[in-house]
Amino acid sequence: MKCPFCFSGDTYVVDSRLSQDGMYVRRRRQCTVCKKRFSTLETLEYHSITVIKKSGKKEAFSEDKLERSINTALSSMYIENSERNKLFTTLKLHLFQEAGKHRNVLTTTMIGDEALKLLKEVSPVAYIRFASVYKEFSDVKQIIAEIKRLK
Repeated sequence: MKCPFCFSGDTYVVDSRLSQDGMYVRRRRQCTVCKKRFSTLETLEYHSITVIKKSGKKEAFSEDKLERSINTALSSMYIENSERNKLFTTLKLHLFQEAGKHRNVLTTTMIGDEALKLLKEVSPVAYIRFASVYKEFSDVKQIIAEIKRLK
């Protein structure tokens, strides 16, 4: 790891800490040249997962795309950042585990269903917002039927 201050490649780890959920490792590093300290964050890589879309097209799994869609469902709702982070971490972990069972391949249906399960626990409104896009509701009757199923 290069030092962000002097760009030397000669740094070492001073301390490592695991996050509460066990999904991140925070490392405190020190440069041997300029002696300055900095932190790095180590996370799982999800790029090896392939997503098969409804059209049959394949693409690489995108954490950002998933996060944007969840944030859209949660928009204008006050949900603590820690709760959002927990939701994203749990969702990514479940998807990563599911992909492992299927040779690192997921379908958009698997992703959407897992997101709905977790959103249901966090907020019924966010669940309906996400479901209306994911399930492609075309009229109000479908939304009402989904609300009845949610109860």
